[in-house]
Amino acid sequence: MMVDSEWIEQATVSALSDTVGIYHRTELSFIVESQVDNPFQDIEFWVEFEHLSSATSERVRTFWDGGKEWKARFKPHLEGEWSWSLDGTQDLVRSETTGSLFVSSESTSSQNTLLQPLDSENSYPLPRLRVSDNGRYLSTIDGEPFFWLGDTAWEITWKSYEEEMLAYLDDRQAKGFTVIQVVVMSHQRFFEFGVRNRKGETYFEGTDHSRLNPTYFHYLDQIVGEANKRGMIVALVPMWAHMMELHHMPEYHQQTISKENALHIADYVGARYAGSDVIWIVGGDNAYDSFKKREFWSEFAQRLDAASGGWHLMTVHTKGHTSSYDFFNSDTPWLDFHMYQSGHLADGDYTWKAAQRGWSLSPVKPVVNGEPNYEDIYNKLWQPADTSFTDTYRIQPEHVRRASWESILSGSTMGITYGANGVWQWNTRELGGTHFPRYWVDEAIQFEGSSHMRILREMAEEYDFQNWRPLNNIVQTYGNTRIAHVENRNGIVAYIPVGVESITLHLNETIVKYDGIELRNPKNSERYQSSYSIRSGPFTTKITTPNSAQDWVLFVPFISPIMGSEYPETVTLRQNYPNPFNPMTTIDFTLPDFEYVWLEIYNVYGQRVSTLLNGGLTPGYHTVRFDASAYASGIYYYQLRTPDKVTTRAMQLIR
Repeated sequence: MMVDSEWIEQATVSALSDTVGIYHRTELSFIVESQVDNPFQDIEFWVEFEHLSSATSERVRTFWDGGKEWKARFKPHLEGEWSWSLDGTQDLVRSETTGSLFVSSESTSSQNTLLQPLDSENSYPLPRLRVSDNGRYLSTIDGEPFFWLGDTAWEITWKSYEEEMLAYLDDRQAKGFTVIQVVVMSHQRFFEFGVRNRKGETYFEGTDHSRLNPTYFHYLDQIVGEANKRGMIVALVPMWAHMMELHHMPEYHQQTISKENALHIADYVGARYAGSDVIWIVGGDNAYDSFKKREFWSEFAQRLDAASGGWHLMTVHTKGHTSSYDFFNSDTPWLDFHMYQSGHLADGDYTWKAAQRGWSLSPVKPVVNGEPNYEDIYNKLWQPADTSFTDTYRIQPEHVRRASWESILSGSTMGITYGANGVWQWNTRELGGTHFPRYWVDEAIQFEGSSHMRILREMAEEYDFQNWRPLNNIVQTYGNTRIAHVENRNGIVAYIPVGVESITLHLNETIVKYDGIELRNPKNSERYQSSYSIRSGPFTTKITTPNSAQDWVLFVPFISPIMGSEYPETVTLRQNYPNPFNPMTTIDFTLPDFEYVWLEIYNVYGQRVSTLLNGGLTPGYHTVRFDASAYASGIYYYQLRTPDKVTTRAMQLIR
């Protein structure tokens, strides 16, 4: 077996047991003797991997890599012995058709993961990602939270030189980015041959769209590998939506890809990156507003998932001011998390409205704003207005911060994507970009806002983003500006935009202790300690910002729950006491974490007669008094609801 010391372990086909590192990409190579007309589409065979001690299995499709060479790529996630065997066209393979791999942790360090501090020099191999148990964020298979801090480099695949690509990835690694969003071919250009990369390779072989050119993908292999080596996942778009016939836009391109050829692209891209750390983004900047479109993209997603072994996460990219849930139900099997595009506005409200809506859906899935406003692009995208005042009409870092913080504090708690005009379309002196970029890509990489994204990630992780719950009723302004805020058992986090002089803080009687309110600068993380220190509630207090020309992040830390030093383990609604009662009774309940809670009273006809609670509460033990002086004797029901649980009990009023 040959081992590349940097990022890939390549295993030649052997009946003997080869040793590979856990989480390392492993590649099996085959020689296929066949004279078929189109190897890309005419030959299909798979490799079955089975972990012998657990009976865990994984099936990946092989892909043609030119000539007579076929490959299968696999990322082992369990230590011990794995067997493999071919399925289909074994008679064509001039080599072994079965074998085994021994997976060991000795060839890698368990500390070498993307969970390392941001200044880690060696952050690979990466553990696989999955949706967290509570459905609100992404985590590793070991349960460690993963914060999606994405950057948009759609056109890096074909417009970049190797040295530019490496410099870009180094910069994004240093700034703490964890995801790079990339299109396999292009999201703008579509010549007869697809596109031609800087190594001179075209996407298609000639003008026949049924024939992919394997050598085009060698550079994309390098991009994905170098990103993974730096601890970053590649969110890969196999095919931009309007490139295929159902979304064809002849005013932009004469060429189009048929449904049949598009599905073969899903097979090929899925197989080729089966062993890489990628997340699939299906479609691209479009509306999936007909049954035929939704049916096609669902089949595309399923083909992609099957070819790549079924473990990569997947979502869909929609047009501006729409979300994945506008077109696909939340229970769509292949849709692992929701993605929305809030659009290129300086101060639009879709940043928080889409996040809020996505958070409330059932079944629960993580939500991410995959395309907010891009730094230095024109406000409203295509409306430059008076270009002599470009600063006035360009998206500034403060607008990027606002869109990002409002998103993650309103329901996009799994993370956020950043974009820079000049980077996303890879604007170079040889191949220019669109949307009026003022800077070349090597200059746009250094935009101020990209450094602020590192601060955002650091603060989100410090404040335990994985346990955030968005709220609406605790932090408010005296004007009409909405203050996005969340809470968990550590406290409240809120974003205060530029122009807000003061906010009001409303905490109810369940909050008994908090201390050390602080305001932080989202550009550099500097702390400004407040003099406020309230020890009991309920209360409403006013907090004035140090400078309204600056935006701020507010943190209100909680010290303790109501009773005892330990938090309850479950949501529990206890029997009221006394019972029967006249006219006062007490209702107790417990919360293991911060929850949005409804406590309501119903009569025997199922009619709600009173709402005792409607809002966010801290973890701990809670007591509510119910005064039934205005009600007639009889049986009543009190119901406690949280986003994940409903509990109802009966009580009797005797007058």
